[in-house]
Order: sequence, then structure tokens, then C-alpha cells
Amino acid sequence: MKARVLLVDDHTIVTEGLRALLEPEFQIVGTVDDGRAAVKTSGDLKPDVVVLDISIRFMQQLGFETTAQLLQFAIKHKIIA
Repeated sequence: MKARVLLVDDHTIVTEGLRALLEPEFQIVGTVDDGRAAVKTSGDLKPDVVVLDISIRFMQQLGFETTAQLLQFAIKHKIIA
């Protein structure tokens, strides 16, 4: 079974490139372009891995805040920033 991956980046070209690279080996369950959507979508889709742009905005802080929120609400998935 392929690991389920959520891609989080505010640059479409980056998420498209990551999708092209990762899809042969992983199941891409979604892509989002901001930190709030990452937290919500992660809770909804329950991916195994979240690939996160660390410079993405969440509230008034960068991806570090998104990471903290994901870790707070996530039970099983890993985060690659």
C-alpha cells in the first residue's frame, strides 16, 4: 500500500512538480496552498505524510506555526518541511 501524502505549498508549480515526482511511489491525497487549509485538510484526509513549505503563511507566522498546529492535531502523520 502506498503512503498517503498531502502537499502544502503556495506555488502551484512546486506542488505540480512534487506531484509528478512523488506519484509513482506515493498516493497524493491532496494539495493546498496555505497553512490554515493544511491544518483543516490534514484533519479531514488523514495523510501519512505532509510535505510542507516552511515559508508558507499561517495566521501571521510562517510554516513553523502550521507545523505546530499539525503536530497538535495529528496523531499519525509525519511532516517534511
